[in-house]
Amino acid sequence: MRDARMDFKQMYIFNDNRQSFPLLAVADIEPMLVQNSINRHDGLLSRTLAIDIDKSVASPEAIYKKISQDFYDQIIQQYPLFTIQKTGELEEIDSSKEGLKTAFLIALLAIYILLALPLKRYGQPLIIMAAIPFGVVGAILGHVWLDLTVSLYSFLGVLALSGVVVNDSLLIVTCYNEQRDLGLTKIEAITEACNSRFRAIFLTTVTTFAGLYPLLNESSEQAQYLIPAAVSLAYGLVFASLITLFLIPILLLVSADIKAYITQENSQ
Repeated sequence: MRDARMDFKQMYIFNDNRQSFPLLAVADIEPMLVQNSINRHDGLLSRTLAIDIDKSVASPEAIYKKISQDFYDQIIQQYPLFTIQKTGELEEIDSSKEGLKTAFLIALLAIYILLALPLKRYGQPLIIMAAIPFGVVGAILGHVWLDLTVSLYSFLGVLALSGVVVNDSLLIVTCYNEQRDLGLTKIEAITEACNSRFRAIFLTTVTTFAGLYPLLNESSEQAQYLIPAAVSLAYGLVFASLITLFLIPILLLVSADIKAYITQENSQ
């Protein structure tokens, strides 16, 4: 095999002062035999881009999003058949996200059953779980506010959040039922439930957010995995708790009116 050093023997490099140096004076060149091959995937010519990412700076999802936004449109103009396919860690993350969708549905069903059994009602568990979508909205707003890419750990945080945000709603609904059993009207029961449970809801939300906040400012590589989950949990809980104080009383009043209307219709 031809000595590769002979090809670079006459090559010079220049420094900032335009001084020239032989390449072999500053670099060691080792010859290596590389097999020239053509790789194909599904019958199409393919090339692999392998990137070693410092996860303390950016996540794989953020790098992929950056490449897609900055270079994909330029490449597709020159090569209309060009496509990008995720592999490696990104492919595993997408596969895990699909599994999380099923897990999320199972979790919602389990939450409903666990709420319906002690309450012995079928409609109130749905009222309690009405806070979950707003928790998801809060998690998304948190990612937007902190300029974070939604990752697998973000979905894990949302999955954990779905079991946490129902606690505030459960406090209000349980107190409302107790007050109704004591003979209070629906307006009086709602007012008493919100007044007596406001402190517990407020303190629980604030202490949870305060406990997660130091993690949001952590810069170590290990913390980068947990930050998206912490953002989903912290911001989702805050947003859902604020909505809960208005949404749940309204839904309880509406459900009481519907129940009264149905009872009146049946009595007639």
